[in-house]
Amino acid sequence: MQAEGAKTIKVRVRNHTTLSFYKRSPMHKSFLLCLIYAGLIFFFSSLTGTEVGQLPTSDFIMHGMEYTGFGFLLYWWRSNGLKIDEDKMRPFFQAVAIGSIYAATDEFHQGFVPGRTPDIRDWTADTIGLILGAGIFILARFVWQRRYRHG
Repeated sequence: MQAEGAKTIKVRVRNHTTLSFYKRSPMHKSFLLCLIYAGLIFFFSSLTGTEVGQLPTSDFIMHGMEYTGFGFLLYWWRSNGLKIDEDKMRPFFQAVAIGSIYAATDEFHQGFVPGRTPDIRDWTADTIGLILGAGIFILARFVWQRRYRHG
């Protein structure tokens, strides 16, 4: 069964046999990067309070920065395959919703880690970071398309 977004490559051999190959879509790469990033977030959330130590900046800023990258990757995954002029808000809301649910489970998970506590302010910072990350992707894609589409 062919995956959604996959492209078929057909090769003719000796004028009568056709071999078909499925070329993986970029969606696989972006989804894999989202999973790896989510795993890194989980790893850092598993560190005890003493292992984390003193942060170089406020906890709110750190959470926002961490989830900005996640928002960027989630939007890339959800918008993969969109044509240039298609609606960009649906994948934006999907990325923020998926990331925000993950952030809530991450905060819940921290309740079981010694020296860590779940905090609604951290979840808020995570969600703001997701919005920024998805917005940065939209802006970057817009600039890239204007630059290379219009010469």
